[in-house]
Amino acid sequence: MRLHSVFFQLMRRQTEQDDSVPLSDGSMLPLPKGTSINVLTSAMHLNPKSWTNPTEFTPERFMEDTPEWAADAALRQSKSHAFVYMPFSIGSKNCIGHRFAIAELLVIVATFVQNFDFALTDKANVRHLYNAMTVVPANLEMTVSRAPQSVDE
Repeated sequence: MRLHSVFFQLMRRQTEQDDSVPLSDGSMLPLPKGTSINVLTSAMHLNPKSWTNPTEFTPERFMEDTPEWAADAALRQSKSHAFVYMPFSIGSKNCIGHRFAIAELLVIVATFVQNFDFALTDKANVRHLYNAMTVVPANLEMTVSRAPQSVDE
């Protein structure tokens, strides 16, 4: 969900009053009242200032006490990834189904991986297509075959 976010930006908000935000160079960016603000989660999820090898699939980066976790934490000066990884948004308006989605995802993926073998076809194209607010693979054509069952089953 970090590499291939379903939603590449969070819903737009507008400033309710004149404000400003600090930039990484120490300057301030003025935000007049009514300024639309979009949070580009896809950019946050692939930011090399927050993630080592940001375009690589490295599940260990989310497991505490692994070298991958430590390397990413060092980039963020040991700060949590809570504000640089938001697959379900954050705060009071976050996705109400995110806990259920995670539990369901774990069960489904485990069942599929246990029972099937997957292989991309020659026609497959895993490059991203951006459609309004979602991201999908261009052509995720694959063959799926039943995995060999052990004798014990």
